[in-house]
Amino acid sequence: MNNLITNNEVKMNSYEFLLDFINPARVEFGESPIRHNDFIAKIKDEIDDNLIYDNFVDSRNREISVIILDFDSMLSMGMRESKGVRKSDKVKTERNKHTKNTAKLCRSFTVSSRSSQAIRITST
Repeated sequence: MNNLITNNEVKMNSYEFLLDFINPARVEFGESPIRHNDFIAKIKDEIDDNLIYDNFVDSRNREISVIILDFDSMLSMGMRESKGVRKSDKVKTERNKHTKNTAKLCRSFTVSSRSSQAIRITST
């Protein structure tokens, strides 16, 4: 899972959030996975703020239009799911939030003036 961390804020694109958090939790609680385009519609309905769109290349080399979600948006979308999914997503999203502390630590070891650039971290 790739987390984009900018200005000490955790962000993730909608496709990765769906595949890494929402759909696994849905399957775990006996619900069927949802398609990305349906998830995008839910995001647009739930989050009416200025959405940030981007393009993402998936594992099958397809270019997909995604929405960049910040921590609060991820939490909102997780809370929109069923009770079991909400519980699972809240735990995973909170764990994901702590990744930003790792980014701060990485930045403190980097002697560079490029601190405003985004850092990609891969976690297990």
